[in-house]
Amino acid sequence: MTIVELNAFRWTGPEDFYSALLAGLGAPDWHGRNINALVDSMIYGEINAIEQPFRVIVRGLDGANRKAREELREAVEALVSEGACCRAGSDGTMIIEVVWPLSKGSLQRE
Repeated sequence: MTIVELNAFRWTGPEDFYSALLAGLGAPDWHGRNINALVDSMIYGEINAIEQPFRVIVRGLDGANRKAREELREAVEALVSEGACCRAGSDGTMIIEVVWPLSKGSLQRE
């Protein structure tokens, strides 16, 4: 399983979230910077250099701007609704896992 690690500590807004995640996934330059585009590429695939199965680990969320955290939260909710499994740690870490075949999706909080 491929693991993508992101440090959110200095994210100042949603643009930083998308820049970091899309770079980590090896997304093409034309990839949309919105939640629907993330669902398309992360769940349905054949867009990014990194394909399923993969895990995205986001650390340092306690240092990220509120708007960046909100965008991540909304993205996680959309990904979970499409079958991704996510875990939010009490230490400010978010883990997103996409493995085919997709499950019913889950969001766990520690």
